[in-house]
Amino acid sequence: MKKIMFVFVTVFFISCSSTKNTDTVADSKGTSVVKMANDGSSYEKAVIIKAKDEMSGVSKVYSKLKEMYPGFKLISQGSGSRNGKHYDTMKIMTSNGEEKLVYFDITSFYGKF
Repeated sequence: MKKIMFVFVTVFFISCSSTKNTDTVADSKGTSVVKMANDGSSYEKAVIIKAKDEMSGVSKVYSKLKEMYPGFKLISQGSGSRNGKHYDTMKIMTSNGEEKLVYFDITSFYGKF
């Protein structure tokens, strides 16, 4: 019985201490909406791309854009550094005509050819 209680308590504390990857915000109608922490909406919430080199990394950036915004059109692309990390910023037009700026953390493959 002690072993079962120990396992239960351990699992409980681990689940309570785990980091959540979501934020709850209210939309324009006041309804709660869950957003992913790494939704690409800012530098702080940049989509993290892991790749071994720039060629595969850039491919993953575009694949992720297609996944997040099917039918998007690229308006412009920029890159730069901030707080020791490297970012790509993609200005896109979504399939429903909304203009968005999407941030990608490309630190893992930046400068690796």
